[in-house]
Amino acid sequence: MASLLESRRQGVPDREAGAHGRGRIDDWSIQSLLSDMRIRAGHTAVLVVRGESIETLSYAEIAARAGQLAFGLIAAGVRPSDAVVIYGPNSAEWIIAALAVGACAATLAPIDDVLSEPDAASIIADSGADLVFTTAAHCRALHSSVARAHRYVLLDRDPDTASDGIFWRNLARAEPVPLPPVTSDTALCLSYTSGTTGQPKGIVLSYANIGANVRAIAAEREAEPEDRVLLPLPLHHSYPFVIGLLLPLTVGAAVVLPEGVSGPQIVRAARVAGATVLIGVPRLYEVLLSAIESRVAGAGGVAKTVFDRGLGLAIWARSRLGIDLGRLLFRPVRAQVGPHLRAVTSGGAKLDPDIHRKLAGLGWFVFAGYGLAETASVFTTNARGRTRFGSAGKAIGDGEMRIAEPDENGTGEILLRGSNITSGYRNNPEATKAAFTADGWFRTGDLGYIDRDGYLYVTGRAKEMIVLGGGKKVFPEPIEKLYGASPYIREIAVLERSGDLVALVRPNAEAIRAIGVTLLDDPIRMWFSQMAQQLPPYQRLSGFALVEEALPRTRLGKYRRFLLPDIYERVLAREAKSAPAPLSDADRAFLAEPIAAKVWALLRKRCADKALTLEANLAFDLALDSFDWMEISLELEEEPGIQLTGETIAGLRTVRDLIVVVKGLVAGGGSERTGARHAVLPPRQRSWLQPTGRLVSLVASSLRALDKQALARRFHLRVEGTERLPDRGPLVIAPNHASEMDAFVIAAALPFAHFRRSYWAGDDHRMFSTAAMRLFSRVFHVFPVDERAPMLAIESAAAILARGDILVWFSEGWLTPDGRLQRFRPGIGKLLTEEAVPVVPTYIAGTFDAMPRGRRWPRHHPIRVVFGDPVSVDALESAGTGETREERIAGGLHEEVAALARSIGSTP
Repeated sequence: MASLLESRRQGVPDREAGAHGRGRIDDWSIQSLLSDMRIRAGHTAVLVVRGESIETLSYAEIAARAGQLAFGLIAAGVRPSDAVVIYGPNSAEWIIAALAVGACAATLAPIDDVLSEPDAASIIADSGADLVFTTAAHCRALHSSVARAHRYVLLDRDPDTASDGIFWRNLARAEPVPLPPVTSDTALCLSYTSGTTGQPKGIVLSYANIGANVRAIAAEREAEPEDRVLLPLPLHHSYPFVIGLLLPLTVGAAVVLPEGVSGPQIVRAARVAGATVLIGVPRLYEVLLSAIESRVAGAGGVAKTVFDRGLGLAIWARSRLGIDLGRLLFRPVRAQVGPHLRAVTSGGAKLDPDIHRKLAGLGWFVFAGYGLAETASVFTTNARGRTRFGSAGKAIGDGEMRIAEPDENGTGEILLRGSNITSGYRNNPEATKAAFTADGWFRTGDLGYIDRDGYLYVTGRAKEMIVLGGGKKVFPEPIEKLYGASPYIREIAVLERSGDLVALVRPNAEAIRAIGVTLLDDPIRMWFSQMAQQLPPYQRLSGFALVEEALPRTRLGKYRRFLLPDIYERVLAREAKSAPAPLSDADRAFLAEPIAAKVWALLRKRCADKALTLEANLAFDLALDSFDWMEISLELEEEPGIQLTGETIAGLRTVRDLIVVVKGLVAGGGSERTGARHAVLPPRQRSWLQPTGRLVSLVASSLRALDKQALARRFHLRVEGTERLPDRGPLVIAPNHASEMDAFVIAAALPFAHFRRSYWAGDDHRMFSTAAMRLFSRVFHVFPVDERAPMLAIESAAAILARGDILVWFSEGWLTPDGRLQRFRPGIGKLLTEEAVPVVPTYIAGTFDAMPRGRRWPRHHPIRVVFGDPVSVDALESAGTGETREERIAGGLHEEVAALARSIGSTP
């Protein structure tokens, strides 16, 4: 009767008499769990998904195999409280082994399967384990090198191995033996931290700790008997172990193990197995939502608008009215992820409030909470009917929270107390003492506050707080979120260097190249400068380094921040000048052919300050920009049959790739365009350079008059120096580029006679993608340019100058993000080397204030244009600096424009 009353108080019916329901959880242990599993008999306990097929194991099968293995462990000498390691991937065998270890009152010590064998051996030694469940591959490495003295039990499905371990089925025994008793203080699990800040520590979790969580979470109904719980997270971590395995088995649900952890594998497992609950981490849900939004965006602008507005309405209805409108509106969207998926659980890290809102708006119930490995996973949760977006929820069970030394906003270190909190760390009394206050509260190391209703809000990790040179304190995650919002960034991690903030950035190379840019850091630098305007000076990045590989994270998605400074320094060292790496005999043979030797020599010339190898990445290691590619392409085009198109360049990764492609072009005869230094322009390009007829010219003149009138009235346009413009002959007008308004301003500022014979370069992706934009480009003499084909742009511009017309050329290439003058790209130098015509430096003031980068509509602000004196190419080269003539010309022109800015009191 007492047991029944207790289960009712927890809101959980006691159905132990053979029904497929929840078992007894008031006296929870692995032994009682196995007893309840035998009662459930034929009901499904574990589903293992492999492709489109499923292996199904019943509660009776799992319980029988775990029990027999427990008998074998006892017979093999495993005693109560002995540590037993499991070192392998998620599998049904992993689950059976874990339950068997718990059944014989031993302590489970799980290790991350992807941990290296030396690191695993260190944990094995710390745990004191003699027996290790592992795979054949790990067994061979451990036994041969780092941990010979241990006994190994193999979890592989195939017993045919060459390892020194015994297959787990051979250890099992059918003859029962008495199971040793367990108490609330018996250690069930020795959980090693995943190492976000350094060396892992062994966290002792007792039956009291884990049982308290299982009971409390079961009462919150995060999983119910009819559920199928999809578990893609590694079981070595306490969160998936407790919430993803022990909780479902306790309440009578089924556990679904996907074939892998990739997005397609998780989605396939959800569909094939009919998963209803997903156990995940914030990183997983970020990727999931990104995939959904990308798919919607790919369906067109109308679909995206409908989706965005519908999602906004569903979020409002959920948060304000408590109505799950998204359950109806987004059924097709959810069906693409999992047709039966009703709820998602997020743990392991803080769930971003926007992600939480969107998941809920799509119609999923979101169990978002807070916890640590030291709290046996969950400590707080947003339960049914009392969710607050942005909050980690309320404490579960008998948990208590308080804030230590709160500031004026109530924020301080989060302290916890409750039955689910560890007693300490194995073999580490100093760490144990430091983890608790004098009156017994656990120090989480996290910062946050508690509102008047008892909801916890986590604001940051104290150990991750960055203290800058001036004493300012910042948390990296909010800054990473702001800077990382660009579609050109896959990952960004902020760290401190020499008292300032810097970042490691993994760019989205495909997205960058899709907009016709070859130098990966250009759009990222522009984005960072733009975002910096939204931050106080001490939170702005002083530098960044690009990385090609994924940044180091734990298996639950957190950055391993202690590794970041070393990675940053290695990238800087790689970028610094270093001696060329020695070539192997095979490399020398590969470079022996004349065309390969020529490519190698060109790269040696262009990348004299880089460590050049055949495996060097063209974008990351050598940082080749469009000007570099232009030079390389020109040199190679002297060889019959070779032309490097923008598409070809975009597909190259390493120096070896480039040489292989060039060899293939020579062998295959290359493209139709061969050998000509000034090749004939393609028909499409020639068509945009043709003079327009009278009707189009009349339209252009009328629109230009309206443009000039609007700029004079609304922005008080002031123009100086038009008398300096030569009346005849070819001419380049080279203004700074501060705003989308600049072209309209220059068009209005030019005398009419100059305007009518002026031509402008326009980005092929923006200016020629629609019929309306193509009409505009025709009227105003705009011709297409693509950074992936730099020589085509140079040849087009040269053709305009060769016939005596005027070219307006924005030499910065990109809009300035902060109003300051950027470096001039060497393309203008290349053009002026080809066509030695006068250049008029021009400075535009006020357009950045009127319409800076990212602003949709201009605001009132005076605009001023100053035309300088024409300058010869030789004079520009003399005034500039750089290794090549083109760079010196570009630098000299930059100085001329900067001098104009200074002459009117503006900061260049």
